[in-house]
This record gives sequence, C-alpha cells and structure tokens, in this order.
Amino acid sequence: MTFRSLFVLVLLAGCSGGSNGSDDTDDTTSADTDVADTDAFDTDVADTDLADTDAADTDVAPNDVDGDGVTDAADNCGATWNPTQADADSDGKGDACDVCPNASNPGTQGCPVTVYDVKSGVASVGDAVRLSDVLVTAVAPQGFFVQVKPGDLDYLGDNFSGLYVVPSAFYGAGATVGSRVSFDGVVDDQSGAVGVGDLTSFVTTAVGPEALPLPITVTAAEVQTGGTRAVPLEGVLVKLSGVAQVTAVDSVGLGFTATDTTGAVEVGALLYSYAPPVFGLTYADLGGVLALRAGVSTILPRDGTDLILSGP
Repeated sequence: MTFRSLFVLVLLAGCSGGSNGSDDTDDTTSADTDVADTDAFDTDVADTDLADTDAADTDVAPNDVDGDGVTDAADNCGATWNPTQADADSDGKGDACDVCPNASNPGTQGCPVTVYDVKSGVASVGDAVRLSDVLVTAVAPQGFFVQVKPGDLDYLGDNFSGLYVVPSAFYGAGATVGSRVSFDGVVDDQSGAVGVGDLTSFVTTAVGPEALPLPITVTAAEVQTGGTRAVPLEGVLVKLSGVAQVTAVDSVGLGFTATDTTGAVEVGALLYSYAPPVFGLTYADLGGVLALRAGVSTILPRDGTDLILSGP
C-alpha cells in the first residue's frame, strides 16, 4: 500500500469517529433535563394555598358588621364597635352610638329636651328632639306656640319658656289652645327665632282646655326689636304695662306700631284678624304672644281680650 492510500484511510477513520460523537448527544437528551425535574408540582400552588391567607383571617363575620364580637341581630350599635354593649339609659341604643346616652330615647324618638333647652341653645339647630306634655298657648294658620308655666315640673322662669312649632304634612295639625301635647321634631332656625319643625310624631296628651299662664308685664322698650327682653321672651305671652297709642298703621298687613312712654313695638295680626286701628287710637291693655316676624319683634294678639281700648 502506498503512503497516499494510507493517508486516505486515516481521514476516513476520523470522519467515522465524528459521527460517533454526534451519537453521544443522546447522553444529554431532554430526558436529562426532563420537565418533570422542575415540574410545577415542586412549587405547587398548594404550598402557598390561598387558604393560608383566607379572607376569614382579616374580614369581619358577615353577621357582625362592626366586628365587635356581637352579632348584628343582638348588637345595640350595629355599625359602631362596642364590645361591652354599654347602655346607660336602657333605651336599646348603645352609649357608643346614642346621641343622648344618659336620656332615654327608644326607637325613633328624639332626645328628650325642654323648651328651655331649645331656646337657650342646649339643643342645637338640626338636633332631633322630643318635647313632652307642653301647653299650647296659641294656634296660628301654619303652627302653634307652646309655653312652660309656673307650676309645671320643668318650670325655670319666664325667660326662654316659650317657642313656636311648625307641623309637618302628617303631624301637629290638631293642636288646640289649652291642650297638652308631646311631639318629636327637629330644632330649626325660624328666620332668627329658634323653634321646632319637621315633626315626626304628635300626640295630644290632655285635651283640656287648661288655664294658660298669665302674660308677663313688659314695656315697649323691653320687647321692641333689640330690646333687653325681646329674645328671652320670644314665644311667651306678654302685655304692655301701661296705655299704648297707635302711632303708625300698616294698611297691607293690618299691623300697627304701639307706643308707650318707653318706646314703640310692632303689633301683628297673625293670630287674630282685628279691625284695622286708626292713628291715635289708645289701648288700656295690649298683649299677646311675643314673636320674631321677619326679623322684627312683634306682639301677636290672640283675640279681643288682648286688645282692650281705653275709655271714651
């Protein structure tokens, strides 16, 4: 064999070995890195299952909205956390959510207050309140006046003892003079005077008629707009202490100005349609409910007994 032939044989042998090398790749076939080695089950969702952080771990029970451990059906403050369920006034409303925790107001009742509370600002405008067994002293076309009188258990004096009540569409229309009534409503600002309106309940507790309190004797200067007693006696029965003369007449509203030796006060016809007076007419007795009308302190006669003319 020549040298050239031997060289060719060596080359052919090398090529054959190369093909054998390709066969070795079978040793690193996909089976060596089979998906099963890193199969999803190795980090299965079950390892960090949502049950580990289930909503029940942090969410409140569906029947205990405020999460205080008391079921909604038994909770006296269903939307306010109060695990102790304290209820000082035993009205079924927990102290934590009761606007007046020391004064019983079961169900939808407002907080029990007095006329004095409303007029002196203890109860604020917008507060839901309940007044009980108050005496009706005058009835207007769209409301009525009530007053606390001497002898009543809650009587504290003349100042702030009267107020005006505006009935709602369904409650308060049956008020009569001399009757005792109880009602729920909202403290409101009646053009500068504080009263009660938007009644949600009304009941006559005694038909009567009961004797009304005697009018408070005042001077025109004391109860005219800006007078020292105009605000404290707003809503209260009053009468001028001496003779008063008509010094001006409102031909449209039938009102007039009455002047005594101390000053002048307006007189209105809301409660009683009297004959229009003439200039210079004098009254020996002039009285009625003192009310703030359109920002003006005004005496509102109830009937003829509040307008007694002087002698001939």
